[in-house]
Amino acid sequence: MAYEYELPIILGPSSTGTVLRAQLYDGTSGADVGGEISTGFTELGNGTYHWNYASMPDGHSGGVKVYENGSPTLPLTLGAVSPPETENTDVKTSTRSTLTQANILSDATPFAGGNIDTTISSRSILAQADIISDATPFAGANIDAAISSRSSYTPASDTLEGALTYDEVFRIVLSALAGLVSGGGTTTLRFRDYADSKDRIVATVTAQGNRTVITLDGS
Repeated sequence: MAYEYELPIILGPSSTGTVLRAQLYDGTSGADVGGEISTGFTELGNGTYHWNYASMPDGHSGGVKVYENGSPTLPLTLGAVSPPETENTDVKTSTRSTLTQANILSDATPFAGGNIDTTISSRSILAQADIISDATPFAGANIDAAISSRSSYTPASDTLEGALTYDEVFRIVLSALAGLVSGGGTTTLRFRDYADSKDRIVATVTAQGNRTVITLDGS
């Protein structure tokens, strides 16, 4: 197996057009490894080069020397080579123990043994009676009965103030805020309903605008 190796080479403007060669060498003995390499060199300009070698032997540890063609004993630059680390996943995987159901849960050592099916099935079932009660809220009685005993809200019949229902109050408020008004500058002001079909509010006022009599129709 081989891998790709990259090496920038900066020689200077005086070395423009140089024909380069490369040679791998052993990092311990310094001896050449393999033959001379003539491919992968790209001149970038002004004596700057880039070497791409796609066949670096897997496991090669040492370096590479770059020299001018015909002068292998006069290296122009050197590059260190350290092989990428490999990982033996087969060995690591095989050393892992197999997880069994017995390793999951137990009463003595939670999540470390026992039978999870048995442990779960031994738990009591939550009944509706355990949910809510008047005596101890959320701890008993029947939630359906507790909810059904609560009163409902009916705006058409429930009164908000005096004999006025919620619906009637809403209609009167809408008339006062958004209804047409007549009688401005007189002693009688009339506030119409949204459809302009009736008087919702009839107010008798003084010259100063103080209300003395109010007649309401929220129906």
